[in-house]
Amino acid sequence: SGSSAAAALTSAAATADEAFRRAVDSGHSPEVIYVDELARTKGKPLSQDREVYLHDLPWHDYSEQELREWLTAFGTVEEALFLRHPTTQEFTGGAYVRFKTHEDAATLVATFPKEDDQPGTLHGGWSLSEQMQRPGDGAGRGSAGAAAAAASGAARLREEASCPSLLFVGDRFRGGRGLEARGLAHGPLHFAWA
Repeated sequence: SGSSAAAALTSAAATADEAFRRAVDSGHSPEVIYVDELARTKGKPLSQDREVYLHDLPWHDYSEQELREWLTAFGTVEEALFLRHPTTQEFTGGAYVRFKTHEDAATLVATFPKEDDQPGTLHGGWSLSEQMQRPGDGAGRGSAGAAAAAASGAARLREEASCPSLLFVGDRFRGGRGLEARGLAHGPLHFAWA
């Protein structure tokens, strides 16, 4: 049944979270990759989309506070998460920014035409993480089913890659104590392992 499959997945995730905690405690470095670092969104956003993923931010030239102030020029920022390496806490140049309105987010996205998405060039696009975590829209887009499939795939990948600590987490798939201790138990969708 569906509920027994969900319980098995939850049990497998709890086991992986414990493996993550043990690996970190024994000196292994935690690693993280966000879904927006793997793929870009395609198609038009829905009117409820308010989150933008930025990459190649000029973090060597500006402080986090200066980047936060720059973002307010596009609209009211509800939340800005600047991505950091989980061990060194060094800024990676990526960020998730959630605006109060879709229109504010669209203003930022419009600043970065797709054809200018060259490596090393600041770029912003609609957040795939946000789209994967929202309920389905009836048209097959943005379904939480995509995130559930990825979580299920992580369980298979954990076994095939012999990586017992591999987890897929986000706001809809929260991690346990091992990830919580590193601030990695929720947020935008990401894979974590140690």
